Amino acid sequence: MENIDNNIQLIVSGFCAAVAITKAISTTRRNWMLLAVCYTAGMLADLYWLLYYIFNGSTPDLFYIPYLGWYVSTLFLYIFLNEITLRNAGEKSRLMWVVPAFTAAMCVFYMFYGDYISNLIAATIMALLGCEVINGLHALKLRSREGIEQVKLRCHRRLYTAAGLFFIAVYGMWTASCFLTVDSVLSPYYWFDFMKAVMMLIILLFASSVIGLSERKDEAVT
Repeated sequence: MENIDNNIQLIVSGFCAAVAITKAISTTRRNWMLLAVCYTAGMLADLYWLLYYIFNGSTPDLFYIPYLGWYVSTLFLYIFLNEITLRNAGEKSRLMWVVPAFTAAMCVFYMFYGDYISNLIAATIMALLGCEVINGLHALKLRSREGIEQVKLRCHRRLYTAAGLFFIAVYGMWTASCFLTVDSVLSPYYWFDFMKAVMMLIILLFASSVIGLSERKDEAVT
């Protein structure tokens, strides 16, 4: 099941990377470049993990190599969301504190199963992503009261919701991995990992809609 899961992850990340790179080259837009780095870093991490598993029959000993790719991927997803946000400067949700509190608590829990450094890095990056999702959704609620066009709000809301579900899938996968005892399709770990892959596809789809609206606005101005 591990091999099947790794192949699914690589196919999804490879497809998303190919689309994002093609768009980045054809449009030269910064947002597509950010997504290209996001998906390419994830693809390279998935590729290393899969090849190591195929040739050695186990997960990588030097786990920092694929982890670095996944950290970069998540970080650039956060940067992308921060770039396209409709949030005004200094505008934050009062619920934002819940995210760093949650990631810090989970970091301590995961330290019983893994090393300290990687868990601290992961907690920091996921806290940034989670806070951006919470603040982004909060900003959309405020913008809806200001008469912003509904199509734009809907596209942004779908994108941030997908990013939030990605956040949940990642933590579900990490938590399930602490209790993974049987390499079976019934393991919650594989279902959360599959959910993560689906969310990455959906994020690409909704990101394309958001960037498309921005492109049409720029064309109308010129």
